[in-house]
Amino acid sequence: MTLTKEKINPLNVLGQRRLNFCPVHFSTINIELTLNQVNIDQWITERLSDRYYILRRQVLNSSNQYVNVLTIGFESPAELTMLILGCPYIKEE
Repeated sequence: MTLTKEKINPLNVLGQRRLNFCPVHFSTINIELTLNQVNIDQWITERLSDRYYILRRQVLNSSNQYVNVLTIGFESPAELTMLILGCPYIKEE
């Protein structure tokens, strides 16, 4: 891992930044999985600073068919907005 920021994030050092569960107070989004999860995870790590959650799963769409989605949750709603507006790996269809 290379440092791209001037400050070290304590959550990264302690291994507490990316969670393996989604707390109820997190703001979440489901993105259809035609994307590269590794690139999104790296983008979040380099550009955002609060705790987050990523899970690959299947959900029912409006046509009652299962689709693969990437569920991403953030502790800060502002960081979810930054992901939606700034991440080049998320494209509207």
